[in-house]
Amino acid sequence: MSPVWKCSRNDIASNLSVFIAAGAVWLTGSGWPDILVALGLVWLLTRSSIRVIASALTELRAAA
Repeated sequence: MSPVWKCSRNDIASNLSVFIAAGAVWLTGSGWPDILVALGLVWLLTRSSIRVIASALTELRAAA
């Protein structure tokens, strides 16, 4: 269930961040908010994927 939760949370975060980045770019007239939001998403998605892979490896080792 944990990977399902992480994927759902990441989808929501990705969708909301698009709106936040668009609003910040519109307000500031700069592309930097878009880049900062993208870096935040990269961090979130990478962290989640590492945790899912670590969990899967633990399950595989326990099954062997």
